[in-house]
Amino acid sequence: IVKAHWAFFPRIGHWYRRRQEEKARIAQLRIGPPTQRGRYSGSVVWAYYAQGRQKFSELLPPKSRAQ
Repeated sequence: IVKAHWAFFPRIGHWYRRRQEEKARIAQLRIGPPTQRGRYSGSVVWAYYAQGRQKFSELLPPKSRAQ
């Protein structure tokens, strides 16, 4: 662990600059404002093991078709 820290800390400026560049690139390429659409708010682990849902399509309940 100590060797890893000694290898990381001298380059901390490099990693900070690289992170800032990536944030700028993401902001530049963003199409619209960030949304929560498409994000599953539950626990995939709980759904798989406790609820027995083994397919992606089983995670969310089917949309009701209002006519």
